[in-house]
Amino acid sequence: SAADWMAYGHAVQVAKDKSQFGRGDVRGVLAPESANNAVAGGALIPTLLFGIPGSGSTAIFLGGMVLLGIQPGIMLVETRLDLVYTTIWTLAIANVIGAGLCVAASPFVARLTTLPYTYVAPFMLMIVFFAAYQATSDWGDILALLAIGVLGLYMRRFGWPRPPLIIGFVLAKGAENYLYQAIQFHGWAWVLRPGVLIIAAITIASIWAGARLGRSDIDEGGASGQVRDTRPQLLFALFMAAAFSYAVFDLLRWSFLARAFPLAVAILALLGALFVVGIVFRRPRASAVVFDTEAEPTPGRATMGHYFAWLAGLLAVSALAGFVLGLAFFFAAFLHFKARAPAGRNAILTASAVLFLAAMSYIFVLDFPRGLLQGLVELPWPLR
Repeated sequence: SAADWMAYGHAVQVAKDKSQFGRGDVRGVLAPESANNAVAGGALIPTLLFGIPGSGSTAIFLGGMVLLGIQPGIMLVETRLDLVYTTIWTLAIANVIGAGLCVAASPFVARLTTLPYTYVAPFMLMIVFFAAYQATSDWGDILALLAIGVLGLYMRRFGWPRPPLIIGFVLAKGAENYLYQAIQFHGWAWVLRPGVLIIAAITIASIWAGARLGRSDIDEGGASGQVRDTRPQLLFALFMAAAFSYAVFDLLRWSFLARAFPLAVAILALLGALFVVGIVFRRPRASAVVFDTEAEPTPGRATMGHYFAWLAGLLAVSALAGFVLGLAFFFAAFLHFKARAPAGRNAILTASAVLFLAAMSYIFVLDFPRGLLQGLVELPWPLR
């Protein structure tokens, strides 16, 4: 949920020593997990009172209530208060029981962190690609996943924060709908309403505090004196600015209500991209602001282009032989070349992945992406 990311970011900002975040600092665990538990109770309020899910889990809960013939809303609170209190107490008791189970299972769960990433990565990719495809069963979803993955890789390389992109993606639909309603009911006078002004002030204060708290670390990290080639950062920033410029140009032709929200986002994003371009031009090349994880390549560490080639290879083989055969080939190749897995272990893990896809195909009645081979040869299930 969005609260997890915000809580983690706040914990990093206010910490005096930020060096251990991302390396096992317990504060980086406490902050998002506390927010994750705290948001559950608040998410129930719009779910029970208005039938509007406050989170992903409450959306599932709302669907279950409707299937049982229970209609959330004011009438539910007035006529079935016992059911409302049962839901609240169930949530409270579940948190206590869940905390106990987590404490008991933590020694075993912690062992998962000892697994080499080369064994975990292919399974993670399989689940991600499967989830992206099963929603609409279209190749376009997988291509979009690859494009967004590449964007995320370059954002990480040049220090562009990715959590805001995720938060914006999650909240955009609701924010756009509510903006339309606010404009239709109040015009632009909604901007001057007390609640809006208070939230705007909190937002501006948070941005200012985050920038101020992070500035000292940036300035301290920029004293290495090493000259960097800033052209990769500049090209990426210019590419993003060009993309947002095109979005602004295209949105100007839309109707007023249709363009209000995306145009505001595109303009703010364009200004931010231009600001980054200015930073790359203005700051010395040794400054930590001019961020590039590949400016000083670590010996033995693969570049992002290396992993992009693996992803592109997975899609190319899948387009030729179909998703199941392509994934099986990807598993065998990745485990052999990257994990250096013995042949027997490689065969077991690859077969496990294929069996998992077969089970998902059977349960969800889903056909996986077909390749050119399926157009020439009729293959048996689940390879087709």
